[in-house]
Amino acid sequence: MNTERRPWWSASGAGTLRLLLVVFIGGWALAAVVYAGELIDRSWLTPSERRAGVEALKDVDALRNSGALDDSDRDALIQKAEAAVAKTDKAAFTFRDHWVSGMLSTDLHLVKVQQKLQRTRQYAAGEDARKLQLLTPIETLGADSDERLRRILGVSR
Repeated sequence: MNTERRPWWSASGAGTLRLLLVVFIGGWALAAVVYAGELIDRSWLTPSERRAGVEALKDVDALRNSGALDDSDRDALIQKAEAAVAKTDKAAFTFRDHWVSGMLSTDLHLVKVQQKLQRTRQYAAGEDARKLQLLTPIETLGADSDERLRRILGVSR
């Protein structure tokens, strides 16, 4: 009579069944951990990105609401906003952080384009009004993404 105990991974029928069960459960556990990590990466906005994003949004809003400034003051506001947006890019860690950083960069670019269009409109007020009407849809571009960005960052107008 053989009283030697075999390890659970041995080639006997019960050992093979246990091995398959452990591999199966381990595979599902690994898949659950990977899925949870992916879910966190897609939905979590890190506190450092939130703070940097709020500051950048304030600077972009200051540029948006600047009104009629001379070129040197406008350039100073643009540089400040670009530095804040670059800070959000450096603070980005998760996918959501990178998305917020990209949206802030897009918002800053749209504000710069809108201001250039407003200056063009001021200089060309006496020219063909039809050409200026073609620029109107560009001025309203980005309003829905701006509201979504504000909702994510928890900032009201």
